Amino acid sequence: MSHNPLEPSSAPAISPWLASILMRRGGALPRFALAYQRLAAMPRRWRRQLWRRAAVGLAGTALALALAGPLVAAPAAAIAVVNGEVADVSNGRCGLVEAIRNAVATEAGQRRPDCAAGHLSGPDTVVLPEAGLFVLTEPAEYYGSNGLPGITTAVTIEGHGATIRRSAVSGTPDFRILEVEAEGALTLLNVAIEGGYLEYGYEGGGIRSVGSLTLDGVTVTGNRLLNVTSTRGGGIYASGPLTVTNSTISHNGSFSRSGVGGGIYTAGPLAISDSVISNNSAAGMRTGAGGGVHIHHAVSDATISRSRIVGNMVGSYYSAEGAGVSARGHVTITDSLIAGNVNRGDTDGGHGGGLAVWGGAEIRGSTISGNVVESPYQPTSNNYAGRGGGLFGSGDILIVNSTISNNLGALGGGLAVSGRNVTIVQSTISGNVAQITTPDSSIGGQGGGIFIEAYKSQAGTCHQATLRGVLVAGNAADLAGPEIALAPVDGCQTPIHVDAFNLLGHSGAAGLAGLSPGPSDIVPTAGLSAILAPLAWNGGPTPTQALVEGSPALDRVPNARCSAAPVDGIDQRGWPRNIGAGDPACDVGAFEWQADRTGRTSFLPSVRGR
Repeated sequence: MSHNPLEPSSAPAISPWLASILMRRGGALPRFALAYQRLAAMPRRWRRQLWRRAAVGLAGTALALALAGPLVAAPAAAIAVVNGEVADVSNGRCGLVEAIRNAVATEAGQRRPDCAAGHLSGPDTVVLPEAGLFVLTEPAEYYGSNGLPGITTAVTIEGHGATIRRSAVSGTPDFRILEVEAEGALTLLNVAIEGGYLEYGYEGGGIRSVGSLTLDGVTVTGNRLLNVTSTRGGGIYASGPLTVTNSTISHNGSFSRSGVGGGIYTAGPLAISDSVISNNSAAGMRTGAGGGVHIHHAVSDATISRSRIVGNMVGSYYSAEGAGVSARGHVTITDSLIAGNVNRGDTDGGHGGGLAVWGGAEIRGSTISGNVVESPYQPTSNNYAGRGGGLFGSGDILIVNSTISNNLGALGGGLAVSGRNVTIVQSTISGNVAQITTPDSSIGGQGGGIFIEAYKSQAGTCHQATLRGVLVAGNAADLAGPEIALAPVDGCQTPIHVDAFNLLGHSGAAGLAGLSPGPSDIVPTAGLSAILAPLAWNGGPTPTQALVEGSPALDRVPNARCSAAPVDGIDQRGWPRNIGAGDPACDVGAFEWQADRTGRTSFLPSVRGR
């Protein structure tokens, strides 16, 4: 058999001493076999490049990899797409559909000749031109729901600022932009996904993923789902792992009898960081949930960090929850802003203008501000009034070093908790309003800062709310409890624990209904302006309400409480607690006062009178 002199033989002899090394128990033999198998499967042009650069054949390369340790995958093939080219046609120009088909091909006969071949085994990268535009006019498959071929292998789309958009021309068929199948793993980099529309679709107006999906520097906008029964994920539906970084999910919608997850619907592990979720909507006759993000009850690993969830909306006749975030599973929110979200309410009043928690939450270093839950229908009891302008909680909740400010609801302008165990530590709750929003109604208007509805489990356990080092001042209520209102049930007469160095009320009035301050709590005689300043950017990742010089909240909490978990010696901005060497204690609330703090500017207006 003749041999190409430009490509060395793939099977040179192996010396006895080398064989002995490979055969040692636990040695390099398994790695050598795996490396050789994978290298042999690479395209011939890639193997030639390897030999030209390193002057070694496949066996030599496989041996080097085996001796070096764990196998390192070969670099992904790059498949460059011509700007504006979409369709799979033989014209000598690589189109987007052709490129993706080459990227997911596992057999040579599946490749399209206009594009670079890509790997049959291993990851591939589809490269779009800088600021390119790709307008999709029809599904990639006959009678399909996807504008582009399904992702069935490991694929990266490197956008370079390009846009992939469904055509807005009248008569364009309904389809989403992308789908990731169970065996697929898609990474989107620096690209916009726009205009997906499914009138009879259930999941994912822009992207549907049942595999693994990663977004970095991506915009998902203007995608919609519309159906008679149920819709999940106007922008993104993900039942597998979803990672969103440095991205914007905006102006997407989920509308049906049960519209859930206007921006994102997730039923798998979720990680959102350094991103904006804004102006998304979820609405339906039966359910409207998670205008910005909806987290399924099966999810135990959802994190949102250094992100903004703003301007989202939910609405429904029967059940409206979580205009910003609806968390049926557990969620951890860190250093984030949830602001300006609106829950239009339902016959039960609606739950959570900014955030509705049913499955449990841990909130740290975050601000919940300017959110609204409405009561659009005539309530007949407290069960039918909008609850939790900023946050409604029915799961176990921990809030640390956070600010809840300028929110509006009928029961619990700042937050309403109904059952389970809620712990709030070193946080500030101010400027919230419990307001009767339905004309001629006597229901609502209770618990301007916090409304607590006691709960007794079937096992007879009374669940508790605990406040430690919390500043609750400057809130308002139409009827009762401008700062805190408690609605106990039989057998649970003391479901809230204070007496832990809290500051309650101002101007000599604690503003409590159904409970009293403890001996260690503070009811200041000073007015609100002598306690803390309006919400502003004072450094750190989120706006805060700074304490003013001479505030009665200064140096009130024992240092040991602030240095220990969960406070860990920092305030909401991440700045150290008790920085003065002679300070006997740290400060009440989310903000630790410092004489040289940054200047303040107005952030969000009060919602009173809206």
